[in-house]
Amino acid sequence: MLRSTDDAVLAVDGARVTATGAGLTALLFLAEGSGDVVDFVHVYADPADALALAVRDDDGGDARPVEGPIQLLIGDELVLGAEPLASGVVLGGEPETTWVVRETPAVPPDDDEETAAVVTLLETGFSGERRLVARGPGVADVAVEALGLGASVAIEVLP
Repeated sequence: MLRSTDDAVLAVDGARVTATGAGLTALLFLAEGSGDVVDFVHVYADPADALALAVRDDDGGDARPVEGPIQLLIGDELVLGAEPLASGVVLGGEPETTWVVRETPAVPPDDDEETAAVVTLLETGFSGERRLVARGPGVADVAVEALGLGASVAIEVLP
């Protein structure tokens, strides 16, 4: 079981922990039945002031911040993640996100929507990330919005 020592900073609902305000609190890990504290961790919550995109490893491990346009070849894949920041520090959590792709194919479509796709975004099971697959030559702008903030990256798919 989990419990926050300050509900004004963190709210706990089962295994889900949600920041409810800025501040520092302890998150307690309690033994089933007795409710004894078996461990704890201090958590600092701060509101996000920026949103960044990162390329994540396939195994969900390390993330590298996107620093500029990305070039891919047809068939290449990568996992993009939305990372909320506070004063440049990556915040934990998984905000609800909205993803949008605007693309310009290098070759106009021949009445076949499939040939016009530059990239496809696939859900990974996590709101804050998408698997991007390069489908055809052209350029695309991939944008994400979360927490009232936004970020985008230019993708160029080469033939």
